[in-house]
Amino acid sequence: MAKKWPRQRIFNEAAALQFIRDSTTIPVPAVIAVGEGPDGFFVTTELIDGIPLADIGEKCEVATLPGHEKTKCSACQATAIANAKTFVEETVLPQLRRLTSCTTGFNGFVNPPPWVTEVDRRESAVPEFVFCHGDLGPHNIMTDPFTLKVTGLVDFENAGYFPSEFLEQWAVEVKGYYNMYKTMYESPAELSRLTMALES
Repeated sequence: MAKKWPRQRIFNEAAALQFIRDSTTIPVPAVIAVGEGPDGFFVTTELIDGIPLADIGEKCEVATLPGHEKTKCSACQATAIANAKTFVEETVLPQLRRLTSCTTGFNGFVNPPPWVTEVDRRESAVPEFVFCHGDLGPHNIMTDPFTLKVTGLVDFENAGYFPSEFLEQWAVEVKGYYNMYKTMYESPAELSRLTMALES
């Protein structure tokens, strides 16, 4: 299934990455280029050292340490997940909460997270909307496979200002990430609660 608004998503990602670099200490890649080529729209960024958190534990880089296994290392997974959870709770969320706006979206475009289908750009008299990643999960958290610490965040295509409830939609474990979306899609009440936040 093709994603909606391909041009806007790419340009939103480039602008959001630059905004996060300029406004926070959250490690994100620098934008090198953004545009349209023969194969479609693109954003080129610098590489961030590390691998997706979701892949940590597939191959242990410290298998000689006690409690570690050469493949499918649960010790590495547990440590990396704990580090990522702490990083999101103590570094990412507090800084994003400080970035507020009176309007939803970002730079005049509302690209809602995947679970929101209605575009809403209602204004607020006070800057009550906070900057959200929009898809913060283990596949977008880069992790050093040796130290198991977070090296950066990627994929800001859904980023923008949204109600603060949206900031709490994140997970560091693969199962937790997919369960979060499953709950939203299977529970009309939960999805309604989140989309109602746009209408308040």
